[in-house]
This record gives sequence, C-alpha cells and structure tokens, in this order.
Amino acid sequence: MHLPDFPAQTAWKHRRLLATILFAVGAFVVPALPAIAGLTLEQALHETLTRNPQLVTLRGERNVSRAAWWAAQRLPMSLNPVVSIQVSPWTFSGDTRRPLKTIVTLTVLQPVEINGAQRYRVAQARAEYTLAEWQLLMAELRALAETYRLYETAVYRRERCRVTEDLAKLQEQLLETTRRRVESALSPPSDLILTESEAYALRQALLVSRDEYSAAIADLQKQLGLAEYTGTLEIDDPFFFPDSVPEENALLTSVLRCHPEIVVAQAQVAAAQAAWRLARAERIPPVSLGPTYEHNEDGSTFYGLAMETNVPLYNSGREVAYQREAEYRRELTRLEQLRQQTEVRIRVALERFRDTKSRLDEAKKLFKWMEQQIDKLNTLYNAGQTDLLTVLAVRRRFLETQYQELDITWALTQTYADLLEATGGLGLLDDGNESPMPIKRPSEDTVH
Repeated sequence: MHLPDFPAQTAWKHRRLLATILFAVGAFVVPALPAIAGLTLEQALHETLTRNPQLVTLRGERNVSRAAWWAAQRLPMSLNPVVSIQVSPWTFSGDTRRPLKTIVTLTVLQPVEINGAQRYRVAQARAEYTLAEWQLLMAELRALAETYRLYETAVYRRERCRVTEDLAKLQEQLLETTRRRVESALSPPSDLILTESEAYALRQALLVSRDEYSAAIADLQKQLGLAEYTGTLEIDDPFFFPDSVPEENALLTSVLRCHPEIVVAQAQVAAAQAAWRLARAERIPPVSLGPTYEHNEDGSTFYGLAMETNVPLYNSGREVAYQREAEYRRELTRLEQLRQQTEVRIRVALERFRDTKSRLDEAKKLFKWMEQQIDKLNTLYNAGQTDLLTVLAVRRRFLETQYQELDITWALTQTYADLLEATGGLGLLDDGNESPMPIKRPSEDTVH
C-alpha cells in the first residue's frame, strides 16, 4: 500500500502550525530569554520545540528509522557468500597403510532470493520511517497545543490576579471613604465594619490568586524545560484566539485527507501490508548456488556446481503469513475508525468553539454595562444618595462579571486548542503568511 502523495502546499501547512500554532506573524527572530524572563507565546512555542525532552527523544528515534531504511536498501547480511573449505592431509591406504595425497574440497555458495522478499523489506522499512516522521510531527503538534493551553492558563491566572488586585484597591478606597463618613457621623459604625470585612476578604482572595498564578507558571516551566528560570519567569502576552474559524465542510475536506494522525495510520497500514507480503515471500526459502572444487587422494581433480536450500517440511511459514495478514486487516480497520473519529472530533470542536465565542461576546457586553453602573453608583454613594450595602452588592456582581468573562475567555482558548489538535492545524492558517519557525517538514519521499 502506498501512502498518498500530498501536495507540498498541504504538507507545509502542518509545519506552519508547528511554527505558530495559532496565528500567523511576520519575520521570525526568537530573542534569547533574559535573566528575569518576560516570556511571549511565540518564545514559549519555540522553546517547546527545542527543549521538550519527549521531542528530543523522538528525533533520535526518527534517525534510527532512517538508518534502518538505508540499511534495508542494501543486501541483508544473510545473503553474503559462504565459503566452505575441507582439507584432509592425513589420508592412508586401506591396504598398505601408506599415506596418500591430501584431499582438498572447496565450495563457494552464494544465497539467492528467488521470492522477491528484498523489495518488501525495503517497503516495510520505508513505511516505518514515514511512520516515525509523522509521529514526530504529531508529537510536536500535541506539545505545542499543550504549551498553548498552559500559556493561556497562565494568562488567565494572571488576569484574575489583576482583576482581584484592582478591586482590592477600589475596596481600600471605599474603606477610606466609609471611615471618613463614619467619623463625620454620616454613616453608622456598622458600615465601617462591613467595609473592613470586604477589604480583608479581597486581600485574602488576592493571595490565593497569586498562588494560582505561580502554580500555572510552574506548570508552563515544566512543559518548556526552563528550570533555570524558577521564581523569575513572567509572561507578557494577553489572551490570543482567532475571531473566526473556517466553514465545517471545507475544513473536513482538507483534514480527512492528510491529518497527521491519519497519515500515521496510513503508514502503519503500509508497514503491516509490507510485513504480510514479506512473510508470504519468505515461505519460499533462498537457494544457495556456487562452484565447487575437489582434489582427492589419488590426484584426481573435480569441478562442479553445488546447490543448497531449506526444505519447508515442518515449518512452511504459513502460520506467520496468516498472522501478518490479520495484523494488516486490523490496521485497515483502525484507519477507517480513525477517519470517523476525526470527523466527529472536528464537528464537536467547531460547535464548542462557536458556542463559547458567542457566550464571550455576551459576557463582554454585560461587563461594559456593569462598568457603567459601577461608576454611577460610586457617584451616588459619594453624594450620600445610596447606602453601603447596595454599593457592596453591585461590586460583588461586578467582580463576578469580570471573573465570568475571564472564565469564558480561558474556555475559548482551551476549545481552540482542542480544535487545533482535532484538525492538525489544517485550514486554520492564512495561506498568505510565512512560517516563522525554521522546522524541516517530512520530506517528499516519505509521504508516497
């Protein structure tokens, strides 16, 4: 079975995803991380590709597969010629017991495969190399998607911390205002107690938010392998997600043809088919042919031709061929099921992304409205036209609105990461942008 010959433009989209994962940018220059790092999303993606331990290991395995493919194109070691020499210098006459001439027998046998097994070995090694190439690509995709998830989670924790800190400052201002009103006998002392309690609660919430942000940064460091920046790493970028995604039918057409997971499954099918054909071919044993020379005890010399071969009497190889055929059928079934699963994943991810994006738009509208109400209420409170309980109730609602917007934004980034994994990045990048990452995609001779 031959893998599909993908156009260069389609295959390049995979590597462009590895370059940007989410967005297209201009020329790419990755600056060195400073001593106290302000990490951007672009830098995080680059560090993932260069320092993630799993990817480094997989690149070594890919080189092993390439070496195995190269070795399979040469004749296997079992086809080296065999030289047999037999010398009998102590030969005696049976009648007189007198020594006779030395007996020398020389045979050179060259094994010859008449079953065509060599081309199946090469096909199997080539399919396994293709498998290693696309498994590496798939691992890079997953690693970058995970980095994106963790980075956006850190952004989410940072923004929650910022919101809590801003509200804590506003609460401190309200506390000072309430204290002056109590001292001026404009408000009862209970208002001061209530305001102090709210300020204390926000200070505690701020400590919790900072701890959660530190934990998110630590998770990101583990993913990137940046142990040297422990306690000093900060993130610079805001939330990032696209405003829209392609239409479902157009996306399915490109993804189902050359999704990395589907290509990996196709390579597994090709390797299983080559193994099955190799097992069938090896049922015919190789034949060893070559010249033979013999010089006997009476001085006579013989030249001839020798042939050897195994007789498949007890082990015909039929059982192994049946097993390889069953494995091939199994891989075909897996490939078909994977196509169906990929289609379902894409449809679900698209629907979730659009629903979450719609909820985020509504949350932003609510936040703007609540912001206006807070300004009006502060003016009324300073003028003594409303009570403290109303102010605190609205501020709690405003805090909940901000948290709700952040929660939905974070959920949108996680949904987009799911969509990236489901599609392999195909159809999600603008064709007019260049890849910022200098990563070599699988070569054309590995996708045939």
